[in-house]
Parts: sequence; structure tokens; C-alpha cells
Amino acid sequence: SMRVRSHLDVKRKEGQFIGSFAGYGYQKDPKDKNHLIIDEYAAGIVQEIFKQKLNGMSSQRIASHLNELGVLPPNEYKRTNGFNYTCGFQAGLNQKWTVVSVNRILKNESYTGTLIQGKRRKINYKVKKSHDVGSENWIRVENAHDAIISKGEYNSFWNWTLVPHHRRQQFIHYQVFCAVQTAGRI
Repeated sequence: SMRVRSHLDVKRKEGQFIGSFAGYGYQKDPKDKNHLIIDEYAAGIVQEIFKQKLNGMSSQRIASHLNELGVLPPNEYKRTNGFNYTCGFQAGLNQKWTVVSVNRILKNESYTGTLIQGKRRKINYKVKKSHDVGSENWIRVENAHDAIISKGEYNSFWNWTLVPHHRRQQFIHYQVFCAVQTAGRI
């Protein structure tokens, strides 16, 4: 109904998480189901993915590396931790990290502490179908939960994606140069 929908929108705007499952790297706070806390193990994997990407590793190589290490992909990790989790991205019994799963993590701004909700909306409470909502209508709340990566790292990733492939090695050297220059001034 409209009252339920408006109540959920109020909760979203207050920075309360209303989803069924927290994203990879987070878990619901046992003391407050509407607050996210960091899952230390998965957060370490997320940080490693960003670090490797910023060091010039391809998403395919990152996925292969995680598979070689035996790291469970996000949906399998949730299932083995006791969550009754199902999603549309299942690939069979022997699930592995893929380029898509790595890129989904790299593009997810929630790792900076920004809670983004309301990406999809049900057409009607009587109908189970839902539709995508334009990004300008998403409900975004900054610093709603602890960040796994800094906004600077996230922005560096996006700057990295804008650099043509043949110039990426120069970009890495430029970032190191800027970091050394900044450290020298402090």
C-alpha cells in the first residue's frame, strides 16, 4: 500500500538499511537490523580487489587469482555462512569468481559508506513485477555505515577506467609521483 511504501522511503532517507541481505563485505548488525556493519573477512577481499585493480591488474586476472586462492564468490560465501540466499547470478554447482562479479564490486559505491537504496520499485503491491528507477531518483545517504574503501580509492578506480589502456602504466607512475609529492608537503 502507499502507507507502507512511504514508511519504507522514510526509513531509507534516514539511512536505515531495509534490504533482506547485506552486500558482500557487510552484514546486518545483530543489535539493529537496519544498520550495516563490516564483515571483516569479506571486506578484506573487497579491499584486495580494489588494490589489485589500481595496481593495473585486469578484472579477469583478479577473478582467476581469487579462484586460485579458493576464495568463495559472494553468493556462495553468503550461503556457506548460513544465509538462505538465492540470486539470479548462479552459475551451477561449482561457482567461481567471474569478471562480472569483480566488476560489480568495483562499481559498487556502497563500499565508501554511502547507502544507496530504491534502485528498483514495485509497480503495485498486488503485482510482483518491479522496474528499474533512474539513478537520479535513488535514495543516497552518505556515511550511513562504515566504509571498506575510502572515497579517494573509489574515485581513483573511476579515474583509472577513464584512462585508455595504452596509457595506464603512465597513469600508475603519475599516481605514485603525486602521492610522493603530497607526502613531502605534510
